[in-house]
Amino acid sequence: MKWRAWATALAVLSLPACAANQRASVAPAGEAQGAVALAPCRLPELDRPVWDANDPSIGPADAPVVMMVFSDFECPYCARYTGTILQAIEAFGDDLRVVMKHYPLGFHHRAKPTAEAAEIVFKQGGPLAFFRFHDGAFEHQTELTRATYVTLAKGAGLTDLDAFTRALDHREGRAKVRSDVELGGRLGVSGTPHTFINGRPISGARGFDEVAALIQTELSQAKGRGADVACERLKKHVVVRPFVPAQGPERVRVALGEAPRRGRADAKVTIALFSDFQCTHCKEAEAPLAEITRRYGDDVRVVWKDFPLSFHPMSRKAAYVAREARARGGDEAFFRAHDRLFAASPRFDDDGLVKLASELGIPEADARDLLAKRRHDDGVQADVDQGDDLDVAGTPTMFVNGRKLVGARDTDELVEVIDDELDAVDALLARGVSRDRVYDELQATARAPAVPQKKALPAAPPDAPIRGAAAAPVAVEVFSDFQCKYCRRQNPALDELLAEFPGQVKLVWRNRPLEHHEHAMLAAEAAREVRAQKGDAAFYRFHDALFAAQKEKGGLERPRLVEAARELGVDVARLERALDEHTHRAAIQAESDAAEKAGVTATPTVSVGGYVARGTQTVGQLRRMVKRALAEVAASRSPSHPKRP
Repeated sequence: MKWRAWATALAVLSLPACAANQRASVAPAGEAQGAVALAPCRLPELDRPVWDANDPSIGPADAPVVMMVFSDFECPYCARYTGTILQAIEAFGDDLRVVMKHYPLGFHHRAKPTAEAAEIVFKQGGPLAFFRFHDGAFEHQTELTRATYVTLAKGAGLTDLDAFTRALDHREGRAKVRSDVELGGRLGVSGTPHTFINGRPISGARGFDEVAALIQTELSQAKGRGADVACERLKKHVVVRPFVPAQGPERVRVALGEAPRRGRADAKVTIALFSDFQCTHCKEAEAPLAEITRRYGDDVRVVWKDFPLSFHPMSRKAAYVAREARARGGDEAFFRAHDRLFAASPRFDDDGLVKLASELGIPEADARDLLAKRRHDDGVQADVDQGDDLDVAGTPTMFVNGRKLVGARDTDELVEVIDDELDAVDALLARGVSRDRVYDELQATARAPAVPQKKALPAAPPDAPIRGAAAAPVAVEVFSDFQCKYCRRQNPALDELLAEFPGQVKLVWRNRPLEHHEHAMLAAEAAREVRAQKGDAAFYRFHDALFAAQKEKGGLERPRLVEAARELGVDVARLERALDEHTHRAAIQAESDAAEKAGVTATPTVSVGGYVARGTQTVGQLRRMVKRALAEVAASRSPSHPKRP
């Protein structure tokens, strides 16, 4: 297929359907196979060509300018940049060749598998098939799944879709994508899109005028045509950085203990799954996990950890049933119970759990006794405590050989992570590590769970508002700001904490209105006056009303503050006078200044028995600090005995 026909074909693909008939029709993908291959461009610092015939490209082999683009299929800026590329192709014709490189970013979970699928399309269908798939993938950025890949491959002209899916299964595009990413790193690519015009770098989705100016500059300086013209220009401009080995994924230390498991003890990949039998997302996660265990066989095992969420009232009881089944019949019995529980989830009640237990061989009387006496609760809570230490904030959360994945993942996403892990494990095995030591070897260098740190902060003023039992042994001091949205988001976890530790925890409000929040100081003054008139209970009702009104227009302005106080029976005239005269401002400012001097520079900042955490905390993170603080209180109260001589 001739160059201008390629450009026309690619332009057709980018047009709306109603305008497509204004252009030449698109030829079958196979016609692109006869195109002149791109000659390799080599640099002495690199062990692989910068570009060659293995790269999807468009344009004549002797073009004096090569526009090399590192792109990411999940990047919206890359999708937008396609228009600029097409304009350049149309504007510069035979003088330009475009070479596409893959640079999937780590936080785009679907970008790498999509790039690998695109590479397979290129290998099986040629350049035009690649660009058809390329444009289709950008059009379907929000639905980049295996099914989408197959549909796009068919639309790109591939006829042997079985061969395509087999190549997907074997990840035959993986090596090329990895090579492109490494090359990008050596050339200074850190984001997408990133373009080199004969080696001159441009980062970001720049407009056509800027790109065209660089192309024109290169055209004016390139001497004639030829396969090596653009390469020689690239050698003058590009800077090759030293090779830096890719950092391995962060691993977290996850003790498996005696948890139930599916799979061999010497599996290469261990998935520690923190899950909840009443969680619909956990239920959705089961099918991909089952497919993974089927596909990888003895190489993968799944280890179950209970993490019943507080707003799923039956999930903990369901965990008791599964644990009782295991106590009677081992891991196989546990997973039979596990499967039955998820089949019935999320609609549980006590009678339903008792019936299910009896079907699993647990007599009805034993099952009712199990639920009533909360047998196995210590084991469930141990898993919850471990999850809290690992900052598990929701379910499902998986640790794949210690690599944390939050939320339900589809099969393709899990395959990508597991294949990466298999590469790492195979390297260990090649060094002589035995299969049964693989998990321990990986865990040996994993990061241990973070330990909360204590920090001295200014003491709360004697009239600081308190919610909860005033004599509670652990104070949770919350440095907060009524205009801070993150403080608003922190409140539900604090309320849950208070309910979970009745009589053991009290919340203490600490004023820290930030200067850039124009309404925060006045709101704090109003709240302090409400407390002065009506006490702590009224303060916290006012507190809740202000945070609820935070998102409303004028919700923290003076008229709304006065109205909210009036609803609580406050003497409004006295409140108005306190606001006019700023009666409480000096005390609030002094508390805030002392906190800032001690390092409290952001809100919310929470101090739990002296353990300080900055930013919004999950209830699990707060729970972990509370338990540490309670343990210290208990230790300090235990009687001491003099040593015997």
